[in-house]
Amino acid sequence: MPYILLSLIFLLVATGCSHTLPQTKQNINAVYPEQSESIDLSQLSQENIVKPISSDDLIGDWNVEGNTDIQISIRADGTFSSFLNQRPMTEGTWTFVVGTLILNSDAFGKEIYVGATRNGEKIMFQTDGGEEVWTRI
Repeated sequence: MPYILLSLIFLLVATGCSHTLPQTKQNINAVYPEQSESIDLSQLSQENIVKPISSDDLIGDWNVEGNTDIQISIRADGTFSSFLNQRPMTEGTWTFVVGTLILNSDAFGKEIYVGATRNGEKIMFQTDGGEEVWTRI
């Protein structure tokens, strides 16, 4: 249910239909009455809505949350470097297509990160284990 709500809200914000939020909440409550008390659309703002990303959003230096010993530097020329404890770990190339980041390196081969979204200075990828979050350095 949360993914449906986020998708619907993103669609409304992206199309400039913020004035329809009260009606949207009413519709959601009609479909999901058990969730009606937990849905508070008044807490939403442009800053805390998860947004899709472009390749330009990836350019920069990142810490991997939950493992701050790992940093990744994504460059505009299509190359990247990763570091472990600030020491070079691997280098390679990257591509980004429809929310999917692909890192290619000799050390690790092809690493695929899907479902990329952003929230402020964080980028989230969907993984088999849940979610991997990168925070801009």
